[in-house]
Amino acid sequence: MENKTMTSNALPLDARIASAFGVDVRSDEVAALIAEVKDAAHAVSAAAERALERALDPALPANEVAGQRRAMEDAGFSREYLSAVLPRLQQRLDELCAAEEDARCRAAYERVKGERDALAQELAELYPAFVDKLVAGQLDRIERVE
Repeated sequence: MENKTMTSNALPLDARIASAFGVDVRSDEVAALIAEVKDAAHAVSAAAERALERALDPALPANEVAGQRRAMEDAGFSREYLSAVLPRLQQRLDELCAAEEDARCRAAYERVKGERDALAQELAELYPAFVDKLVAGQLDRIERVE
């Protein structure tokens, strides 16, 4: 079942980031989100630089300078936010990968558990007769040889 919250690009990026820390999230979804966040961080960094260059243009009217400064501050905040989010998303990805691997191991264990139990039962039935034969027959022969 696909998690519509993570895969829906109709949601803003920050909402998809928040949903990565929820339940029913797969590692491949978080991995794709990490790539998207890296791309977005690069884009807002470039936008902040462009806004700074425009805000520092001496020919720019004062009202436009203020707008460019706000754009620069907004882009700078977004860059900082995305930079802070990346390590936490990577940690979440590591947690999800570990949980998914654990689930695969559990499933593999459950698949072979019945066969292991049957073999243990068979050994429990065969072993006493084997020990009796070993003790009765072979040990007597060993004593005679000595």
